[in-house]
Amino acid sequence: MTIFTNNIYEKSFTPYFATLAPKQFCHKHTMVRKPNRVSTFWRDSRTISMMRWVRRYVLLNTKLFHLGILVFAFGLEHFCKGTVYKIYKMKNYEVNKTT
Repeated sequence: MTIFTNNIYEKSFTPYFATLAPKQFCHKHTMVRKPNRVSTFWRDSRTISMMRWVRRYVLLNTKLFHLGILVFAFGLEHFCKGTVYKIYKMKNYEVNKTT
C-alpha cells in the first residue's frame, strides 16, 4: 500500500491510512524564514568600502569597466607569452649553450 500523505494537513480530513502512517511520511509544510548565514569574510570595513566603490564607479561607468577588461586581457597575454618563452628557453638551453 502506497502512502501519499504529503498533503494531509492542507486537507480538512485525515484519511484512515494517515493515522497508521509513520511520522516521516507525514509532512506539515510551514513557511519559515531561514536564519541568516553570518560570515566574517566580507564584513571587513575595507572590503565593504572597496565593493561599494567597485559597484559605484566601475560597474556603472562602462568606460572603466571595458578598460579594466582590456588591461586584464593584455596582462594575461603578456603572462602567457612570457611563460611560453621561458619554457622554450629552458628546453633549448643545451642547444644555445654551444653557440
